[in-house]
Amino acid sequence: MSSTSRLLRAGLVRALNADRTLRRVFVGTRPSSAYGRAFPAGARGTGGPQLQAAGTDLVTTEPKYASTDANCCPSQLRIATLRWTGAAFQRTFRIANT
Repeated sequence: MSSTSRLLRAGLVRALNADRTLRRVFVGTRPSSAYGRAFPAGARGTGGPQLQAAGTDLVTTEPKYASTDANCCPSQLRIATLRWTGAAFQRTFRIANT
């Protein structure tokens, strides 16, 4: 099953589009379609942000480069989790060393 299918089954797309705060931020477009466009390949190096479903959560992993990192090898990853609480979205971040 594709990530998109899992997101649809989990109700995340519907929840993104129904969230009042996100609708105010993404004026003129559905929040779910904006998230799909928000994670293109990174400009630095070959690996860009990754988007995946983890149950009903949406998890993004982005490279975090230090000024001394080679283009191929970020020294850290920024991992964000977007979780629907039933009333609103809650976003958390953590940094992981590579």
